Amino acid sequence: MVSSKSVSAFCPGHITGFFQIRDSSDEPQRKGSIGSGFNTTAGALTKASFNRLGNTEKAVEMKPGVFLSLNRSGNPVEMDDLAVSRDMISRFLSLIDSVKLPEISRGGIYLLVDTRFDLPLSQGFGMSGAGLISQVMALNSLFDSPLSREECIRIAHHSEIVHGTGLGDIPAQSVGGFTIREREGLMPYGKIHNFPVTNKVILAVFGSRVPTRNIILVDTQRSTINKHSEGMLSRLLTNLPSHFSGNQPLEPGSAETLLAEMVTLSFRFALDTGLMNPKTRELCQEINKVVSPGSSMCMLGNSIFVIFPYGNLTEDVLYKKVKGKLLENCEVFETAICPTGATVL
Repeated sequence: MVSSKSVSAFCPGHITGFFQIRDSSDEPQRKGSIGSGFNTTAGALTKASFNRLGNTEKAVEMKPGVFLSLNRSGNPVEMDDLAVSRDMISRFLSLIDSVKLPEISRGGIYLLVDTRFDLPLSQGFGMSGAGLISQVMALNSLFDSPLSREECIRIAHHSEIVHGTGLGDIPAQSVGGFTIREREGLMPYGKIHNFPVTNKVILAVFGSRVPTRNIILVDTQRSTINKHSEGMLSRLLTNLPSHFSGNQPLEPGSAETLLAEMVTLSFRFALDTGLMNPKTRELCQEINKVVSPGSSMCMLGNSIFVIFPYGNLTEDVLYKKVKGKLLENCEVFETAICPTGATVL
């Protein structure tokens, strides 16, 4: 009899403030982007389970004897709606020795992968990457696979790069916190600094979805993005504490200067590239008069983020004032910077 075992994995969302495309390599693990952003406690939670083969109407046979059904928040979805997930899971299954499962020889197994997204897709919140990582990590644990966490991250990153759904989210989501991506790609090729801060964040959506591939795969957009991001990373890195050696804890509030500089650069980047419309500009400018680290546009979406100061005594009053203003015209989500990366629960 097939075990009723189920496993859940969580991956934080990720918001990029500014970035530069670096994808000239032939190897997906060396591709990505440099830039800066932060992870959010709102993310993607995946529950993976397997059962005896039953109704396969919504299932797809991924390999002999292994059937897959994908759900979103408990509701079955067509495979074409989650094509990237399907392709990634197919790659994962090809890498593990699932043929040893006794249930396959007795008629097959039925995999159910159910992912809940805390934030809207295609609005610059890194939900694509969060979904992929949480799915592959949950399946890896479910199958008691010998693949390491790093190998799971590599599988997810490969799928995101190949399908054009993101560039730098997955490396950042693997570590958590406020991040500076100094070198593109995954370790050991990539280099990323992460700061485990926990500032409160408000996200606001005020327009239709913006599929990432519609921007990063268009030559004119790519050229504009890379032109106007030139020098921004170097400027941010000059603000690193002189004693900082990378990926180490900092005292609460000690990253505020870095966060504020990231927001300043992000706002300028959004303006110079033409990605930010006048309405968004005016809203962020109004917020930035009273809030620091402050607000800018989420890359890439019809959305903005607002990062609030750490431990400010007037934070509650300020927070409520900004939230009330945003609620007048936007869909609002309350979250915080997530200090840790993706994990199996």
